[in-house]
Amino acid sequence: SFTQVTVSSSTSTRNRLAAFSLTDWSLSDFNPNSNGTVLALSSGGGALYAGGLFTTIGGLSRSLIAKLNLTTGVATAAFNAGAVGTSVRALLYDKEGSGPLYVGGDFTNIGGGAHTYYEVIDPTTGLNLPGGFNADGLVYALALDSNTVPASRVLWVGGAFTTFNAVAHVGIARITDPGNTAAAAVAATDPSLSASATVSCFAASPEDDVYFGGSFTLLQNATDRTPAISLGAITAGGTSL
Repeated sequence: SFTQVTVSSSTSTRNRLAAFSLTDWSLSDFNPNSNGTVLALSSGGGALYAGGLFTTIGGLSRSLIAKLNLTTGVATAAFNAGAVGTSVRALLYDKEGSGPLYVGGDFTNIGGGAHTYYEVIDPTTGLNLPGGFNADGLVYALALDSNTVPASRVLWVGGAFTTFNAVAHVGIARITDPGNTAAAAVAATDPSLSASATVSCFAASPEDDVYFGGSFTLLQNATDRTPAISLGAITAGGTSL
């Protein structure tokens, strides 16, 4: 929610989103000038996707989500997902192919799709694609494994929900083959996968294990219950590490 950035004693105005050079940490000309807090970022397809609490960004009116030019921060006019809700809190561009863009947050409609808290949208237009699901609470985090075999890929979803796609999943759920928007489905192999409370962040390893943090104290799947206080790890197949 910052409004200024200081580099080497020089202060510049940057409202809630800024970019730096990884070579010398100089501030770039990228300046989307968001009027609300930015909560999520994901890059892909030569663009940056931003989500948050804003209603204008990159020179255009955009409700909670926008596609930005990586150099200037100008919003892409052709992309307009038109979110209805209070926030976009998680974004993940699927770099296998040309998307799609997975979106989580606190919304009841995004891209014209009436799924609550989790949706899949077209990275070019912002319109919804098949593969979105309803959760009954906020989605805070998304992570995708590195498997390149479509049918074996797993997308992890974390948040404050107790059901996902009308199946009991407390805090955590996994979607198999998520990029196949015609056939995406919550993994039926482990319907009882749950944490005891909110999952708020993920990190996927190259071995396709996923580490996650939140306010939970227990992790459960179909075969065991594992104590895990605020930090846990699980395999792509849903087994606790």
